[in-house]
Amino acid sequence: MKKILGIIVLGLLLSGNAFAFGSVIGKGEITLSKKTAAMFIAYLRSEISQTFIISKDGKYSNYSICHSLKWSNRSCAGGKGSTPSLIKSCKKATGMKCYTFAMKKGDKKIIRWNEDGYEFDLKQQQSEYDWIIKILKNRNFY
Repeated sequence: MKKILGIIVLGLLLSGNAFAFGSVIGKGEITLSKKTAAMFIAYLRSEISQTFIISKDGKYSNYSICHSLKWSNRSCAGGKGSTPSLIKSCKKATGMKCYTFAMKKGDKKIIRWNEDGYEFDLKQQQSEYDWIIKILKNRNFY
């Protein structure tokens, strides 16, 4: 009986965390400002950038970075540059809700806004400013 109760409690905890994380992905119409588009390009060009966050109005943005630590099996920590911390500081700076726009997964950075799913392949030389702006315009983000 204790095992069953433990499994139920664990399941509820995990589903709550998944819901909380999912709620930080942006939805709806958004237009990136010139400054935010430039920051997004810097995010794409950075090898250690992880998550790109943005204010609901598209005027404020920032991104998290993670260094690979050879002496540790943990490559990222939940400190000042973690996604929840960046979202909190964005809200404090802007007075509005902030959300995840894009995230790194393996060798790709993926636009998550509206579950868009566009993948920037980091192994390819796709860092041309005009090319990235064209993609953002075609997806109605700029």
